[in-house]
Parts: sequence; C-alpha cells; structure tokens
Amino acid sequence: MSHPNIDKLRSALDALGADAETRAALDALEAELANATDEKAKFVSVITHELRLPMTSIQGYTDLLRQGAMGEINDNQRNFLNVIRANVHRMNALVTSLSDMTKAEVGRLKLDPATVALRPLVDKAAGAKKEALAEFEQTVDNQVAEGLPNVLADPQRVQQVLEHLIDNAARYADPGGTITVGAEDKNGSIRITVHDNGYGIPEEDLPKVFEPFYRSDDQRVRDKHGWGLGLSVCRQLVALMSGNVGLESRPGEGTTVWVELPKA
Repeated sequence: MSHPNIDKLRSALDALGADAETRAALDALEAELANATDEKAKFVSVITHELRLPMTSIQGYTDLLRQGAMGEINDNQRNFLNVIRANVHRMNALVTSLSDMTKAEVGRLKLDPATVALRPLVDKAAGAKKEALAEFEQTVDNQVAEGLPNVLADPQRVQQVLEHLIDNAARYADPGGTITVGAEDKNGSIRITVHDNGYGIPEEDLPKVFEPFYRSDDQRVRDKHGWGLGLSVCRQLVALMSGNVGLESRPGEGTTVWVELPKA
C-alpha cells in the first residue's frame, strides 16, 4: 500500500528531475516502510486476539454473577460487578480501536455499505455507552429528526464512530451534563454533530486531536480514562466511507465534533 508521504516525496523528486539512483533509494525506503507496517499489523492482530479471549471470559462470568447464577447479590455487589463490566467494555473498545487502526493502515479494513437511518443508530450507540455515562450522571439527547434522509455507509462502523464521539464528549463534558447529537441535510451529504457542554479544548491542542495516541496536557483530561485513539479511528473510518470529519471548540463553551457522510 502506497504511503501518502512517500507519494508526495516522489512527486517532488519528479518535479526536480531526480536521477535513477535517488528514485531507487526511495523505492527501497517505500518497500521497507510497507514491510514494517505489515509486520506491525500482524503483531497487533496477535495481541488483540490474545486480549479478547480473557476479556470474553471476564465479561461472561460477570454477567452470570449479575444475573444471580451463584445466588442472590446485594446492591453493593451489583455495583462492583457493574464497574468490572464497564471496564471490560472500555478494554474491548481499546482493542477494537487498535485492530481497526492497523487494518486501515494496510488497507485490510472491510466495509459493508448499506442504506442507514441515523436516529436508531444514535439510540444504539447511546445505549452501548449507558453504563459509562451513568458513572458521571451524563445523558445523551438524540435530536436527529425521524424524517432525515438516510446515509450510504456501513451501519456497524457508523455506530462505532458515534460511540467514539459520545465517549470523547463524555470526557470533556461536566458531570451531570448532556451530550447532544444532531444531524442536518447538507445537499449531497448529512452532517452529524456531537456536542458537549464542557470546558472545551485548548486552542493549541486543536491541530493534534485527530492524531493517534494524542492526549492533552490538560490535567482535567489526563485524569480521565482514554488512550487517544477514538478520534483518530473515527477519522479513518469516516474517510473509508467517503466522508469528512472536523471539530470546533472554545474554552468554556464546549466542543462540537462533526461528521459528514454521503446521502443514500
């Protein structure tokens, strides 16, 4: 798979009339980079597979205990089990993000495009994050209109993007705050917005928020869970679905992340 930076360098060398030796060196560099990327993808694939096995067991036994399989449980025990379950979900989301990111880098992330109604997907995404949001008494306000035109995209990946955006908004929103999800018709596309009423993102962080593993130095963010992968994975997934993504934020006024996807 061709690397965009290598392509830019090759175009520059063509414009400068570079000699055959220089071109050969660039070809060798590209092959080395492709091999390193492929090896990284294989490594991550093995690691994520090994991590998923124990997480599946932990979640399964936790659910059995919550359902009373080993006898009735009290409220404190249920709360402890809910914490375990929520953290298993967080770990599973991290593993999925790592896997998707590396697959996208080597062109192996498969999509299944379909006609997608957005409002039900927002409800499903909010439901998937219900326990994590309950930890800080946060809620999701689904303002996507029932009659909004459908989008042409992979429904599983759209829900994944929405979950990442809700999770990101929860990280910046105030305890007890509301995360608002809306959407509007923008001619040939639908723009989805996810807004939080939190403290906003510092201006110096804005150019970096979509970079993999980037986390702000702001202590308010550092104190919360996260690996800095959510927005980066969103950008990759949205690009694969022929869409665009962006972010607007002002300190003290909250943050809005928008995603544009083609209409069906």
